[in-house]
Amino acid sequence: MEQFDHAKSLTGIGFEIYNVSAKFWQAYDEALGTNKTPTTEEPKTAIKTASNSIERKYQNGQVPRTGLIDQERNTDINGQVSFTVPFKLNKQYQVYLFLETSVPSNINEKADLMIVVLPIQNPETNTLLTDIQLYPKNSIKEEFNK
Repeated sequence: MEQFDHAKSLTGIGFEIYNVSAKFWQAYDEALGTNKTPTTEEPKTAIKTASNSIERKYQNGQVPRTGLIDQERNTDINGQVSFTVPFKLNKQYQVYLFLETSVPSNINEKADLMIVVLPIQNPETNTLLTDIQLYPKNSIKEEFNK
């Protein structure tokens, strides 16, 4: 992606991924209410509301007590880390929370948590994506040179 061409890859950033599907879909159902025939916009609003609910719950370094998919994985020399997760379980699309869990000492600030609600559709082809690339952003401490 062109907007990230200038970004520097960071090695050794730790990530954990949590399945937060049950909490997300519960918040979604609560936001949608009892409406069995929602308009086009109502599900979008319910998704935003549910995402915000999950984000508020786990911001400031709090981690879910359950749902950890795998142990912490660190970015490689190219700044990449991969996870393989189920798209659907029991006919229900899954929702994942990505947390940056550890950073090298030269990192000033951790990236914000990321919530991925599956499925994600390619806007150009309207096909479902099977590989998703996320671009968390960190702030690097600048060295002071006199």
